[in-house]
Amino acid sequence: MKYLILQTLLLLAAFHCEAQWGMPHQLEPQEVEHALSKLPDEGRTALYCVVAAQAAMNGDVEAQYNLGDNMLKLRDADHIKAIQWLRHAANQGHIKAQLRLFQCYSSGEGVAVDKTEASKWLRMAAEQGVAIAQFGLGILYRDGEGVDIDKSEAVRWFREAAGQGFAEGQFALGRCYMDGVGISRDKREAVRWIRKAAEQGLVRAQFCLGVCLEFLSWFIKSTSRCRYIEFYDFFACCFACIAY
Repeated sequence: MKYLILQTLLLLAAFHCEAQWGMPHQLEPQEVEHALSKLPDEGRTALYCVVAAQAAMNGDVEAQYNLGDNMLKLRDADHIKAIQWLRHAANQGHIKAQLRLFQCYSSGEGVAVDKTEASKWLRMAAEQGVAIAQFGLGILYRDGEGVDIDKSEAVRWFREAAGQGFAEGQFALGRCYMDGVGISRDKREAVRWIRKAAEQGLVRAQFCLGVCLEFLSWFIKSTSRCRYIEFYDFFACCFACIAY
């Protein structure tokens, strides 16, 4: 990483001063872009780390997130420090940092896999009203990933995401009503929520309406957009409908 940073700074210095010493001391934006274009991707990432470091140390939350995120992209960077910078930003409510930490602890990027820690950061984003985080937290409670299985809590978070118009959340809530997962079965509510997801173009929801609930127009829409029909959802929906 030190070599990349040095290479980057030397390249910018070369653009800063010519043999005639005729250039102004401050580079124009287009000159910086031209200089950066000559660097490999990792060199540009290293430069972004240099630029962000001072701002991060001065308490700039966005810079803390950018520094941590970019350090994780460098092969020989200190990933422990990268995670620390992300945590600094996340603890101040930075949503992207919270979601990035969830990703890191879920996949083991820069840290050991820790599903419980991952769920903690996802919850922080969900509690700030981020629909995709609310949906994801619902999945964790439904499947018991990093938290104890709690179907009712899963429904609660699916409902939060669905209420914001998040199609995956609407479909998940509809399936809960259809299957009686965490809530009493209610075919009417199931159709209402699955329809909302279908109207937003979610293929699985369109297919569920089209085949399982015999709304042919939705089936046509789903097959026109997806070459490979998800037969798992087909059979799951059919069995659920038969139960009614």
